[in-house]
Amino acid sequence: MAILPLPQRISVQPPEEDVPGLVPKAILRPTGSETHAGASPTVHSVQVVSQNEILGMDVRENCTGTGCSSSAFQEQGACGILLRWAFLLKGLILALFLSELVLAILVLQYGHVHGVAWDFTAVSLTVYFMVGYGGVVLLAQAFASEELKLVALKLQLHFNDERRTELLRRERWKYALAWFAFMASVVVHQGFEVWNIQRGVLDDTIVRLEDLPVAKVCAQINEAVTIISFAFVSAVILVTCYIQSVLLLAVDGALDDWCLEVYDSQDYEVGVKTWNRMQALLKCLGRELETSTILLQAFGGIGFVAYCASAVSVVIQASFESLSLSMIAGAGAPAIFLLMIAIRLGAQAAALTEKCRVLPAFVNTIPGACIDLHRQYLVQFIVDTSAGFIVKGVTLTQAMFLKQLYLLATVLTGLLGIFIRLYL
Repeated sequence: MAILPLPQRISVQPPEEDVPGLVPKAILRPTGSETHAGASPTVHSVQVVSQNEILGMDVRENCTGTGCSSSAFQEQGACGILLRWAFLLKGLILALFLSELVLAILVLQYGHVHGVAWDFTAVSLTVYFMVGYGGVVLLAQAFASEELKLVALKLQLHFNDERRTELLRRERWKYALAWFAFMASVVVHQGFEVWNIQRGVLDDTIVRLEDLPVAKVCAQINEAVTIISFAFVSAVILVTCYIQSVLLLAVDGALDDWCLEVYDSQDYEVGVKTWNRMQALLKCLGRELETSTILLQAFGGIGFVAYCASAVSVVIQASFESLSLSMIAGAGAPAIFLLMIAIRLGAQAAALTEKCRVLPAFVNTIPGACIDLHRQYLVQFIVDTSAGFIVKGVTLTQAMFLKQLYLLATVLTGLLGIFIRLYL
């Protein structure tokens, strides 16, 4: 058999038309404005440009002439408050922080009538200041980006006014009730502190008796400012969490719409195209919310663990005295509340990943031919995109949060066992 000589040069040309599921030719290379000057493009930068362009093409194709506007998710309600009043919110947070700092200086100078839980409240309030200020800054930056504007436009394609209003109303009531419950616990705890101050139960905590009248006034002012600070900063934190929750639930609804569309049409070639846009939506949203997600998860987990460890130490030193136990229990409300909010948002983000993981099985259950190569191409394409809610390259899953809860339960159970053996 004759062997044909190979040509000296083999040039592989890309196809003239875009292939479904592949990166469009127009965005194979990022432009100079989208990469740093003099820097060679990396895999991450090419992915970012690709996903932005895919989402942008989807918005241009489907929003033209439909009256879509990013204001539906960006400039109304809580989002509008954050965008228009971000500078004022940051200023008020700083003002409240400075007022608490001045009161702390007065405490150091004149002494302070306080219980064992005063330090817990001060640390919790400082954590709330940092989370609230950081959340406003990070979300304001995210909403100013072009990526989140494209995400908002894409989400409006899946949510009409009635459906969007229902989603916002449902979440708004949940967060409003959570804020009222939290403030009720804070008011009860601070009121209990003031009541003990008025009764003179805590007078022995003052060093010099001649400073007792001034110390009591400082203590009462401090309790009032603490309630105001917790009310405002917790409301700001809940507004930022509410915005993130609405976006996550809206993307979850968009995934449901995609499943229904594929099931009804059974056009798997179109399914590849629309899924390419859907995974771009997921990854763009994850990039914009990843820093605020890390901020909330970090402070929520660390704050709760620090509270538990410190509370155990203080309770043992106080010999399980009833007044100390009640004060420390009330001071734990901010740490527990922040942890619960962080877990809920994290679970919502992880639910997006879990839904993406079951989509290949869903596509395989669609009635049709026994062997359908087009359907199997879509199934494999969904698997290969590795879609989900990704934070700094790590895909959030529900298994992560179950492990966290298991670890917390193990620690608390171990501490409970130690107390039972020591004191019962």
